[in-house]
Amino acid sequence: MLFEVHAKRFLAIKGGALLVMGGLSLNAFASGSYSLAVFLFVFLIFGAMESYAVHQHFHLELPRIASLSNAEGQTCGNIRNSNLKIVATKLQNAQRDIKVTTDILEQSLKGETEIPKTDGISTDLGLSLSNLLKHLHAERSKNEIRNWQRDGLAKFGNILREQRGLSQIGDRILKETIKLLGMNQGAFYLADEDEKILRTESVFAYGKKKYVKDRIAFGQGLAGQAYLEAEPTYLTEVPENYIQITSGLGKALPRHIIIMPCKHNGKVVAILELASFSEPEEYKREFLAQLSEQIAAAVNNIITNDRTERLLEESMSMHTELEAQTEELRQNMEELLASQEELESQKRESDKIRRELEARMRILDKTMLLTESDPFGSFTYANDRFEEVAGYTEQECLGKPHSILRHPDNSKDMFKKMWSTIKSGDVFRGQFPNLGKDGKVYWVDATIAGVFDENGKVEKYISARFDITAYKQRERELESLLRKAG
Repeated sequence: MLFEVHAKRFLAIKGGALLVMGGLSLNAFASGSYSLAVFLFVFLIFGAMESYAVHQHFHLELPRIASLSNAEGQTCGNIRNSNLKIVATKLQNAQRDIKVTTDILEQSLKGETEIPKTDGISTDLGLSLSNLLKHLHAERSKNEIRNWQRDGLAKFGNILREQRGLSQIGDRILKETIKLLGMNQGAFYLADEDEKILRTESVFAYGKKKYVKDRIAFGQGLAGQAYLEAEPTYLTEVPENYIQITSGLGKALPRHIIIMPCKHNGKVVAILELASFSEPEEYKREFLAQLSEQIAAAVNNIITNDRTERLLEESMSMHTELEAQTEELRQNMEELLASQEELESQKRESDKIRRELEARMRILDKTMLLTESDPFGSFTYANDRFEEVAGYTEQECLGKPHSILRHPDNSKDMFKKMWSTIKSGDVFRGQFPNLGKDGKVYWVDATIAGVFDENGKVEKYISARFDITAYKQRERELESLLRKAG
């Protein structure tokens, strides 16, 4: 009877433990811990199988133990007590295994990070449980790393979307990267393909911004070499003078350097350089490689947007300038048209004056003796009327002095007065006789004036003479009649 009581107590405890594990399995599945839920479900199946095996074993042993209990003598009593002790020990071990297993499962379900101790478990199922818990802990660590990387990339995605200029993105990205990865120092460089250099945009050391504006040529130092190779560089055991001389990160001496090119479509647009006293974990390196792609895409977008805005501003400036030039051209065209209209008006007026002058010249040509002479008094022009009266053709007169027309009765004082008057710029008028080619005397009423240049120098003289010979003859005839009448 004592054996049966212990057996039933064991099965009750085992059944209760299985019910606990079933509840834990459902709770794990509901909370999203699918790996733990699967593990608990498998463990539940194995536990049920073990309980069934123990139950069957107890039922098979009960008749044999009962017969041994009815045996006579000291020998049967010893056998009964020995078997009961063995069974009791097994029941106690099984009860302890169930309690330890239940505690371990509850700790795992609560999400405790350390692997629970399974030293108190003696069965094969307990050892299997220990191995499964170690595997579960490893998977949990991987999930935590994946979640850390996912959350970090999401955080930086939001940060990058907020940045609008290259002057801001360097400080914000570098500061947050150093903080998240647990680094000590860092520098952020932008690639300038026009000048073939890496331009230092931001430097942080121990949480403080350093105002360093270095220019590193492509291929110079590790940063410049990383640009050309477009591959990350991991440097351990850094020489004491490296950071101070090459990277410009300050005077502290970290022992580990990561130089990460930020590539967009295979093209390096920036370099991220980080330093720390301890070597970064592998998962942080993987995260930094993924982050560099986000940074490169953000930098490329900002550069593209800046270039687009600059081109748009230039286009708007050119458009404004073109409008100003168009307006100026329109005004010039209006002024030109006005000037053209004015010129046409002046031309019409000039043509009118010219026609009038031509008409006057035709009249004068028929009525007056027109001659022109150089500053020395030699003929340069003579009209047809002059030829009719004086008898000289223009060809006969050209180059000859006006003295060929002088009459002996003309006094020298008159000619001196004439030259003095016309040289001074005044107009000379007088009546005097001239001698023609055939010696014929003819009287003229002459008007003579000089033509001067802008310096007041005489260019030529123009003479206009009316033939007053007939008038003088009538005048002499009248005088003769008056004398006879007197």
